[in-house]
Amino acid sequence: MTKISDVATASRLAAVALAVALVPVVAWSALPCEADIAKFCSDVPLGGGRIQACLQKHEKQLSADCKARHKDLEQEIGRAAASCRYDIMRFCSDVSPGQGRVAGCLQDNRDDLSPVCRTQLQLLNKPAGK
Repeated sequence: MTKISDVATASRLAAVALAVALVPVVAWSALPCEADIAKFCSDVPLGGGRIQACLQKHEKQLSADCKARHKDLEQEIGRAAASCRYDIMRFCSDVSPGQGRVAGCLQDNRDDLSPVCRTQLQLLNKPAGK
């Protein structure tokens, strides 16, 4: 028998995994941060959250637009994580978080995702301002 606390913990871990997996992809595509990425992170290889880590390292130096975009991203990722918890548990429970693996798992199962999760992921992958 699965304890409620085990399910709640797994659900929170799934949300964190999704957030960690998606932030680098979205941050790279976010137009307000392109100049900051070029300025501070041009030598940082893509993938594995390295661009996001670079932006966080330079957080105090980021442009106002990029800082605002990151605040918006936190809210968007929170909505996506909440919307996709069931799908993460259903399709990706055996996937180790990190380096985009959970996001890849969701992408691999996109045709079978719940409508609410699919919609949130589509919204999250749109560049800022569109």
